[in-house]
Amino acid sequence: MRNPIKIYDRIKREAPKVPPYTCPIIDEGQAQLEELRQLNEALRDSAIYWKEAAQDLSVELGAAYRIIDDLESDE
Repeated sequence: MRNPIKIYDRIKREAPKVPPYTCPIIDEGQAQLEELRQLNEALRDSAIYWKEAAQDLSVELGAAYRIIDDLESDE
């Protein structure tokens, strides 16, 4: 009967070494895409904020115009 540990040790010893980075260019590209994704998410969050702020200001402006109209009609 063969010893499985000896077989494993032989295969491991004969196996080619795996490089730490298989492709630095792809790794760098992935890092840049992740940064771009984060920037895009921040941009979307900013757009949501400004859209809501503009809507709130529009409501306030409409209320101000109604007050002005009421004041002008009382004259």
